[in-house]
Amino acid sequence: MNSSDIIFLLEGEDSLQQVEQAPYETEDLLQRLIKKHPELLAGHQIDEEDPPRWLLVSREMGVPDSEGGADRWSVDHLFLDQHGIPTFVEVKRASDTRIRREVVGQMLDYAANAQKYWPVDRLRQKAEQQAGDASSLVSRITELLCTSPDEDPDEVASQFWSKVEENLRSGHLRLAFVADHVPSELRRIIEFLNEKLEDVQVVGLELVQYRKGELRVIVPRVVGQTEAALGSKSWTKGNTPARRITLEQFLSACPEPTRSLFAAVVKEAEERGLRVYWGVRGFSIGLTEELHGRRTALLYCWPPVNWKSADDPVLEAYIHEDAFTLEERERYRTRLKSAAPFEDRGEYTIMLAVNDKTIEQAMAALDVLWKIEKECTAGVRDLEE
Repeated sequence: MNSSDIIFLLEGEDSLQQVEQAPYETEDLLQRLIKKHPELLAGHQIDEEDPPRWLLVSREMGVPDSEGGADRWSVDHLFLDQHGIPTFVEVKRASDTRIRREVVGQMLDYAANAQKYWPVDRLRQKAEQQAGDASSLVSRITELLCTSPDEDPDEVASQFWSKVEENLRSGHLRLAFVADHVPSELRRIIEFLNEKLEDVQVVGLELVQYRKGELRVIVPRVVGQTEAALGSKSWTKGNTPARRITLEQFLSACPEPTRSLFAAVVKEAEERGLRVYWGVRGFSIGLTEELHGRRTALLYCWPPVNWKSADDPVLEAYIHEDAFTLEERERYRTRLKSAAPFEDRGEYTIMLAVNDKTIEQAMAALDVLWKIEKECTAGVRDLEE
């Protein structure tokens, strides 16, 4: 830190106040400021054409080092931007000697293990806790995405989380090193990583503080972004509205013999008068009426994704606490898992990779799902009567 750095505040033409650069009293203070005011992360400097906007998932977000394992590390903040790109924020003061090299190893540990072992449902649960509840989170997501009023908020949120998972599994991440001063050693490492890592955007951010009495001035300054690095990160852009997938495109992405199964899912849902919502990558099946005050999606269908196998499409049953009571959730989950080898992917989601070995079990699970849908619909009608 250069102690000679100063700024001047001019009031009128005669009053000039000198405000000197000052360190933050504690690292915790800097972290609390970022949590409360994420705009300090200076999205307009990270990308002038498409500035990232921020949704806080959690402060001190735990990271495991094995599938289903306990958290080994915690990243200071986890944010998502409007494109669903997970953004890891690690905060250090310039006085902390770990900021020079050790923090880089820490951040790479976080990213490598989170990319492999974080279920997206866990991120969603943490974000719900941060927002207060599920409906508040949906509102924040629609605000983040600046969606039009005619869009279904729950479906918009669902597609957003799908994009988050796609970015996470593909390793499309952003790593932000934040400090009151980024030393030259760290700056060089950031520049090197930024130019060599095609799928990861690395950002150094100085939040320089100036103080005079109770007056605080914070000046964000992004460092470590070179022109070559900016040009190589075209995946970070994408505000152009994506086209929704069609049934034909979805089926063409699925291998035989799963195509007939998914075609039958759509046909059955339409015959039952259910909502079929087509997103950018997949589609969902949901009730037309609200259940316990929530428009409910029962099933999400995805073409081959990088989950268990990049070759298998996926059935995802979504049993959320806002739509189902605890007793209902436990009962429905047990019935579905008895029919097919679904795997838990968080508190609300169970997933099944559909292939030639599991397709008959998937069909049995769908029979169970249609029975659950009938029970739910009957319950809605009972409430109306």
